[in-house]
Amino acid sequence: MTAGVVVGLLWSLSKVSIGLLLRQAIDQGIEADDMDRLRYWAVAIALVGCVSAVLTGTRRYLAFKEARLVEKRLRDRLFAHVQRLHFAFHDEAQAGDLMSRGNTDLQHLQNFVVMIPLTIANLMTVIGVTAILLVIDPFLAVLSLAALPLINVVAKRFGSRLFPSVMGIQRESAALASVVVILVLPAWRIEVEVDSGPAAEGKAAAPRPSPPKPKPAAPTRHSPLAADA
Repeated sequence: MTAGVVVGLLWSLSKVSIGLLLRQAIDQGIEADDMDRLRYWAVAIALVGCVSAVLTGTRRYLAFKEARLVEKRLRDRLFAHVQRLHFAFHDEAQAGDLMSRGNTDLQHLQNFVVMIPLTIANLMTVIGVTAILLVIDPFLAVLSLAALPLINVVAKRFGSRLFPSVMGIQRESAALASVVVILVLPAWRIEVEVDSGPAAEGKAAAPRPSPPKPKPAAPTRHSPLAADA
């Protein structure tokens, strides 16, 4: 997790620095009509862009790797806990509900862990860009950031409206998983019992029929004419 956060901070620094490099290329290269300085800053921007691309992939790889490991550990612990519960709990709880909740809840936790380094990196990017904009032109900075509260309110309302639908989908998937368990598991159990039952053992132990033995050749009779000849 720490490595993902560090890589995310380096990614934020590279993304913010590209804007400053562009400013230098415009001021020292284009406005001053200096092609050497323009080439210099263009190469610097290209190198920083390559570093940013590598850091982007590394940041997402570390974030998803840590999230998958957390999900694996929690899934193992959850399965072990369910196995230790009393039989009365399993009589009341539906298997499909346990499967659905165990899947979706762990996915929510995985998404939360994934978003930790990504959110920190994006937050630092916003803070860095805001600081640079305030230094360059405070009025334009305020105009650029004026839409952020509105975006936050719209996203909050969208999440509030979407949450009941998500819970409904989870309940429907739990019911579907219960039906699958009721219909498929007994059929699979019967198939396993048939394949491994006494009839299958008798078939396996029955000797194979031996190939038919060749019939002995009939004795040939000598013709008396051939004997006289």
